[in-house]
Amino acid sequence: MNALGIIRFNEPIDPTSVNSTTVTLTAGSAVPFVLSHSDNKTFYVVPQAPLPASTAVTLSVNGAEDSAGHAAPAASATFTTAVVPDTIRPSIVAASPAYGSPAVPVNSVLQLTFDEPMDPGGLAADVNCLLYDYATGCVAGGTVSWSADGRLWTYVPASNLLPGHNYLFGPSGNLLDLAGNPLNSFGISFVTSSETDTTAPEVLAVSPPSLSGVPRNAVIEVLFDEPVRATTLNQVNVLVAGNPLPIAARTLSNANRTLTMTLTGLMAANTVHTISIAGISDLAGNTMATVASLFTTGSDVDLSGPSATVVFSPSSGATGVPITVAPSVTFGEPIDPVRALTISSQGYGVFLYAAATGQPVAVTYSVSADFRTVIVTPTVPLQSGTQYQLLAYVGITDLAGNAYGSYNPITFTTQ
Repeated sequence: MNALGIIRFNEPIDPTSVNSTTVTLTAGSAVPFVLSHSDNKTFYVVPQAPLPASTAVTLSVNGAEDSAGHAAPAASATFTTAVVPDTIRPSIVAASPAYGSPAVPVNSVLQLTFDEPMDPGGLAADVNCLLYDYATGCVAGGTVSWSADGRLWTYVPASNLLPGHNYLFGPSGNLLDLAGNPLNSFGISFVTSSETDTTAPEVLAVSPPSLSGVPRNAVIEVLFDEPVRATTLNQVNVLVAGNPLPIAARTLSNANRTLTMTLTGLMAANTVHTISIAGISDLAGNTMATVASLFTTGSDVDLSGPSATVVFSPSSGATGVPITVAPSVTFGEPIDPVRALTISSQGYGVFLYAAATGQPVAVTYSVSADFRTVIVTPTVPLQSGTQYQLLAYVGITDLAGNAYGSYNPITFTTQ
């Protein structure tokens, strides 16, 4: 209702040619307004009273001329007002790269997502210092573009970023929403790697996996092999018979590698669900092909954590164990494979230590086909005649997110 009309030209315009005769604002009938301008390219149309609610409004300009007397083509735009005025400053709800990212590819494309449509012309004054290199100063040039809905803003630097440099990225207060409310100054810092990224991201794991009898309150997660853009998540959905379920939130964690989707309610019982992963891009803009993963719910919810009884391999106290062993821990029910594959970076889960020194063994993790067993594979063979400790620690979760709440260490000795 308090929208600010903005007319922006591609060159300076004779301000006397932009007046109440050449500019009209109508909402069924003429709407009184006041005209102002800043740089002879941008003209503001400010209604003298709030626009009527839920009404189609048309802003037109016909007869504007540049300083040489050349007429600009006539133009108009029609929009529909909301039911209440907008007096709240806009906010940024997603940024790519994420704040503090330590290894951003040098060919990255930078993006911001806003919580409401923005005035698409407010970045012209910022373009030569949207990106700041702490070593060399403002990064000049680059191109900016907006999505059709005015919420997603993309900045492509004029050339590749410098490897190993610390950057600050973000607009200043020049950005306005459609009611003229300014954005608070915003910036994210990140450090570039030395790599150019030309490979699309891949899915490493999905939870729930392809199982039946999945609890109706299962946690929906997707693990990617590299950081993905927070601005490209809206095409990831949970489908039933091709129709998306309502999603309350899509959030990224694990350095933007793990996507968690929160549904607005329980999933339907005994129903096939599809996790459809589409439109996901990495920081450099490489977009992955669509991936779909199916699971079938059971009839119940799961509110209990996995049983404290687990099966270790090797068994506790075993001797003469081959140095090429891949120890494992088997749980009493399927576990979240996304959690299982990221436990080494999260400080919980399954660990392998040299018993005498307490030093962790470098390992990789995998999950069995029935999603009950976590397999721990050392990156190099173990030492001969050495005692090791294998433990299952809190943090492993079942498909509903209930955590395994025990601490079970065993020891074994290599041959």
